[in-house]
Amino acid sequence: MAEAALTLPIFFLILFGIFEYGRLFLVRNVVAAAAREGARFAIVNTAGATTAAVQNRVLGVLGSQQAQLKNLTIQVYATDSNGNPLSGTAWNSAAFGNGIGVQVDGDFTPALPTFLLMPSLIHLSTAAIMNSEAN
Repeated sequence: MAEAALTLPIFFLILFGIFEYGRLFLVRNVVAAAAREGARFAIVNTAGATTAAVQNRVLGVLGSQQAQLKNLTIQVYATDSNGNPLSGTAWNSAAFGNGIGVQVDGDFTPALPTFLLMPSLIHLSTAAIMNSEAN
């Protein structure tokens, strides 16, 4: 009994830590894949797509993982050669070879932040920038 009382808390701490950090990395990878897919959709469909269509594509890739993110924002923008956003330039008017970026931001809330000594809110942000294939 005494041995179990000493080892079980440590075992559960490690077990829940593995689950929680696994969940965090899963959501982080899904957000990165969604941004990449949104950028790919945007560069191929510059002539006919709207910002809402790109955002819907990103949300479709996020699927059920979207529920784990609070304050979710999806931005689509034209970029310069260094990947910096261009103000005053619409992304869907980007010429062939110009950059289009999709940035996805959201806040991940761990299930047991104090138990695992994690922050109560983890901000995830990822951007994917690709060159336009417009004609």
